Amino acid sequence: MPSSIPGDRRPTAGLRRAAGALALASAAAAFWVGTLPTSAAPLPQDAPPRSGGQYWAGRYGCVACHGGRGEGTPIGPQLVGRPDSPLSYEFMLHQVRTPLLIMPDFPASVVSDEKVQAIVEYFHSFEPTR
Repeated sequence: MPSSIPGDRRPTAGLRRAAGALALASAAAAFWVGTLPTSAAPLPQDAPPRSGGQYWAGRYGCVACHGGRGEGTPIGPQLVGRPDSPLSYEFMLHQVRTPLLIMPDFPASVVSDEKVQAIVEYFHSFEPTR
């Protein structure tokens, strides 16, 4: 209903059009949803667990610098497929606790020895066979 006050610019007609468009969109959405299958897509079964070497390597940033498979990046050296591979757990633990260059140190209070062991085993799984 238009206003009888001169200069009143309330968008009453525009609001009615918008409300109508919203109602139409809601009805279309309800119709569309009714035509979709009711069963949800299955979740992937091979999602990485929230523990283990793969999880910890991602959680503590190992893969950000050393690559997802230990192949190395411009930031961090490769961990697998080296002439001195496989790198031993003791060597890797020493590097984690007292690193070289720009790698941050990870004290045992942050990354336990067991988590380092899991990370080392994860990267060992990518070692090429000789």
